[in-house]
Amino acid sequence: MQRAWYSLLLLVIFAPVHLYAACHAVGPTITGDGSGSDWNNRMRLPSAPLRGDSYYLADGSYGAYTLANVSGTAIITIKKAQTYDFGRTSDGCTNDISAGWNASTMGSAQAVFTGTGSAFSESSNTGFITLDGNGTTATPGCGVSPAVNASANDCGIKLSVAATGGDYAALWISPNYDNGSSVAANWTVRYIEMQGGGTAGTKISGENEHTFLCRNGCSNLLFEHNYVHHSSCDFDKSPFGTNITYRYNHWSTNFSSANCHGQMWLADGTFSNVTWYDNLIQDVQGTAIWSVLNGGHGTNMRLYNNVIFGTSGTSNFATSNGVVAIINSGSVATGLTFVNNTLINARPDYHSAGLLVENSGSTVTWENNLYYQCASQQGNVCVNMNVASGSTVTRAGNSYLNTGGVDSTGTGDQLITTGAGNPFVNWTNYNFQLAAVHSDTDGVTSLGGAVLGSPYNVDLLGSPRPGNDGVLNRGALEYAGGTQVSVEPPTGLTAVVQ
Repeated sequence: MQRAWYSLLLLVIFAPVHLYAACHAVGPTITGDGSGSDWNNRMRLPSAPLRGDSYYLADGSYGAYTLANVSGTAIITIKKAQTYDFGRTSDGCTNDISAGWNASTMGSAQAVFTGTGSAFSESSNTGFITLDGNGTTATPGCGVSPAVNASANDCGIKLSVAATGGDYAALWISPNYDNGSSVAANWTVRYIEMQGGGTAGTKISGENEHTFLCRNGCSNLLFEHNYVHHSSCDFDKSPFGTNITYRYNHWSTNFSSANCHGQMWLADGTFSNVTWYDNLIQDVQGTAIWSVLNGGHGTNMRLYNNVIFGTSGTSNFATSNGVVAIINSGSVATGLTFVNNTLINARPDYHSAGLLVENSGSTVTWENNLYYQCASQQGNVCVNMNVASGSTVTRAGNSYLNTGGVDSTGTGDQLITTGAGNPFVNWTNYNFQLAAVHSDTDGVTSLGGAVLGSPYNVDLLGSPRPGNDGVLNRGALEYAGGTQVSVEPPTGLTAVVQ
């Protein structure tokens, strides 16, 4: 049985939209005349692809790839060839490249890019690129199992980076660090597996990995349906930019040390309109999940409908300064909303698994979140909202169940330190649905939270808030009325120990 993030499949009919572009057949090595005119004559992926064209990738190992600076704004599309999309005119190609197509050798596994320093990168702020594994799952994450020699119909492209000292990343774009004056524009990254250099769990002195690194910043970035795992430090550093969206991704397992303080997302530049929603965030440790630091300035940052958890039996979900940290001199975030998130097995290893704001000028909304099994450490409360004078936090409608200490509660907040019932159907098997309309022990659904407008009026599955029962539930998912929906990460992916 094919396992997706959701055992109850959402049936989505995709109407094909063909923009029609010149298409090229690409393989790890040249075949035939190497023109890329069809699958009998495959070309190598050129360092300077033609603007407006599409490049279909066959299965295989491509090594490391660097994209040259190509002027223009027409979208270059680099995507995995699949059994349902391999370069016919019906797939949107002005030229039919389907001759010689063999699904068993060209469309049954991943296209894998592997390198030291980076697996896939650009030499300048090229922009207007779509990197697409060409999957189909409509729900978060790549979803199904693109293992080697198995069906690769979701995470069709894999980027794997070997650990090394200094900066490195599986996907490295916008490489020239000049304080955000020339950001990379209009990247779309979807249905990609990214494996960082932390698979072996080892640390290298001075290393600074960002599995996805947009060093000089990205604008109009869409990052969706990706499986990003085993960073040896940070998952994502995107210091500058505007209109950035992360959705339907699965982030799993990083490492933090004195050499490099981990986090999922790090921003220390100027950014605006950054949105994270409907993500599964698993076993992330370090400074925070989301960090604004070193003088970073952000406006309109929305974090909602995310499930953030530590695997049962481990202590990996551990934060030093909070789930959200706005720290170091000059760091400010205005209009930051943290709402409708589910947090399970949080563990503060220094400060808390809440919020830390060290400077004046920030404004934060913290509402309708559901904490379950948050363990206090080193004498600290589990959820501390430490906000400097001159900054404000609006706090309401949160539930803290089996949570060892909260500094204070907001309007309608609920705190049960011990003895609360498990509110989920089966979270250890990735079913984060609420188990009942009304719980006798935790009161999650009966209390409800504050009703918020768009985009916070739908849950992770797209169900309306409040639900059909008229109750607004806390956390990422509304009560489904007995329908059981599991939120499973990708399975069967081959992790190579570097």
